[in-house]
Amino acid sequence: MASVRWFNACAQIALGAAAGLRERGHTVLLLVRPDSPLEARAREAALPVASSVDLTATSPGRVVRHLRALKAILAGFRPDVVNAHRSEDHLLAALALRRSGVPLVRTRADVRAPRVNPGNRMLYGRATAAHIACADFMPGRFYAPLGVAGDRVRVIRPGLDVDAFVRGAPDPETARAALELDPAARWVGLVGRFTAAKGHRVLIEAFAGAVSADPGLRLVLTGDANEMTAADLRALAHEHGIADRVVVRPRDDDVRAVLRALDLLAVPSVASEAVSRIAMEGLALGVPTAASRLNALPEVVGDAGLLVAPGDPAAWARALTRGTDPDFAARARDAGPARIRRRYDRVEELRRTEDLLDAVLGERGR
Repeated sequence: MASVRWFNACAQIALGAAAGLRERGHTVLLLVRPDSPLEARAREAALPVASSVDLTATSPGRVVRHLRALKAILAGFRPDVVNAHRSEDHLLAALALRRSGVPLVRTRADVRAPRVNPGNRMLYGRATAAHIACADFMPGRFYAPLGVAGDRVRVIRPGLDVDAFVRGAPDPETARAALELDPAARWVGLVGRFTAAKGHRVLIEAFAGAVSADPGLRLVLTGDANEMTAADLRALAHEHGIADRVVVRPRDDDVRAVLRALDLLAVPSVASEAVSRIAMEGLALGVPTAASRLNALPEVVGDAGLLVAPGDPAAWARALTRGTDPDFAARARDAGPARIRRRYDRVEELRRTEDLLDAVLGERGR
């Protein structure tokens, strides 16, 4: 279950888990938000999908109606276990599964801390058989305050098949030509939704400082409009006097082309980043990467890239200069892929997920 409005890390993890478990012989059904990007991608992957239930309903009448619909779907599918990926899904699933004997697992790939209250203590405790945390920082921050026993929380990092991801990716020259980016410039890029959490304002201010000392730098921002539009970002670049050095593009379907075109991937987030898929993908391709020292980003990037104080334009300006240095780039080509292979192996993710589900079912005698 993943009631996600846009295709973020949570949606990617839900889709990847469903597809991976099906490949390993399990029968799956993915419950998604109607007309969401996740629904579209799941159908493209030929995954069984249910999208008739509004898992985010809030009015009492709609909650009751959709709870009945969810119960009907589960009764027809007869799952051995249900895995909820969002807080809305978690509560509705717990209500739907009450007295059914079907265990509930909660996967967390977001940074919204649950409120510490009696209702959540019951939901995260008695109503949930096990929890999957997608990053190392999560158990102490999210589960310990609710009194969830440590042995009921398992860290399972999201996996990436590096060989499959790299296969077919364009070389930098081809990527720049396809995106019409100046082949002689050094390109810094931010790939992500146009929202305050991703740090666009910080990066634009930092870039204005860095480019004054290094005129060869250019900046590309690519993503979908969210809290900001492409026009907003262009206006902000104009305010800083760098409009002629900044390119704003819509999200590209194949992110590998954008990443391959970059001399430095910047992840200057000031919030979010329970998991950073884009940092994982950049490192997997050997792209030099700088990221905020925030939430899961230090775990993902580690010593394979640069870690920068979040929200600090001066620190980011220094990182842009250092990150586009040829010596740093040479080290990143090997260090990035090696780190992702070591910490975010796709096969290991699925094996650990199966082990957890087997343990939960074994406890319930199923």
